[in-house]
Amino acid sequence: MAADETPYIRDIVDRVGPISHSYMDFAGSNSFDEIDDLLGSMEAPYKFFENSYWFKGILARASEQDVGVLLHGGNGNYSISWGPAMDYYAVLLRRLRWVRLYRELAQYGKNMRVGRSRLLPYIGKLAFANPSRKPLADIPMLIHPDLAARTGVFDRLKGHDVGLTDAWMNEFEARTYQFDNLSVLNHQGTSSTKLSLRYAVRERDPTCDPRVVRFCLSVPVEQYVQGGMDRALVRRATAGYLPDSVRLNQRVRGVQGADWIHRVLPSWGKLAEELRLLCEDPRASGLLNVAQVRSSLAEMGDPPRPDRAFDRHARLLMQSLVVYRFLKQCA
Repeated sequence: MAADETPYIRDIVDRVGPISHSYMDFAGSNSFDEIDDLLGSMEAPYKFFENSYWFKGILARASEQDVGVLLHGGNGNYSISWGPAMDYYAVLLRRLRWVRLYRELAQYGKNMRVGRSRLLPYIGKLAFANPSRKPLADIPMLIHPDLAARTGVFDRLKGHDVGLTDAWMNEFEARTYQFDNLSVLNHQGTSSTKLSLRYAVRERDPTCDPRVVRFCLSVPVEQYVQGGMDRALVRRATAGYLPDSVRLNQRVRGVQGADWIHRVLPSWGKLAEELRLLCEDPRASGLLNVAQVRSSLAEMGDPPRPDRAFDRHARLLMQSLVVYRFLKQCA
């Protein structure tokens, strides 16, 4: 899940040049050590701990270099670079568009070096997935069960994409949710504003410009998945502007924050000790699910494996710490 993007950066610089560029790895930074500082900036608990040191580090470096405006493409996955191949192929299968599906799978398999025999079972599951929304019994919950019962919070969250049921959104539904749900845009805007104020750097996302979004929503899905390529619209549009090593790359992808446990391992002893203190602190024990915190801490092991970065138990432990530090700051 961790990809070295350095060669792609070099290819872009060589193609576009002359351009000033810098590589950043923020060696020594980790999610645990950043908690207090980020709480001071955000003035509230936050969820983006996996890549918090990347957000903060990039803005800090931009500020040091007197950068006034920092462009990013945070919403590009749902606008200009949208294009979910597997979900689109599932639509073709449901609509019995066999010829187009056959051609697309042949080209996609060639691009990805995978046979149709491996793709079809997965696409079949997507096409005919059970739409049930049964509550998941094994999700480790952050909130104390008694507090959840008193507030009725789970009833209030029904119908929202917060991972409380076994239902999942396909990419068509996720795209609609992204742009229709005002709470998502409010959260993004609040986080961006607070960090921008901290470092005197204005964050701007051209891929979320309303005019761009309206145009992208009007484009037929066939333009987004075409010729065995996902994100086909932006890949075709950038021909001649980006090197093909970047523009046509479909096989090498990383996942944001995949290295957070690897980075926090030297501090894991302190992290685990603070979690044990949390479980004994009355400020947290009535609000947070301390029984689950103990269980998740035991589940993760000491030390945890770095490849469990997206384990629900690992995420609960860090989220608990963020809330606990916030409660202590408010005391």
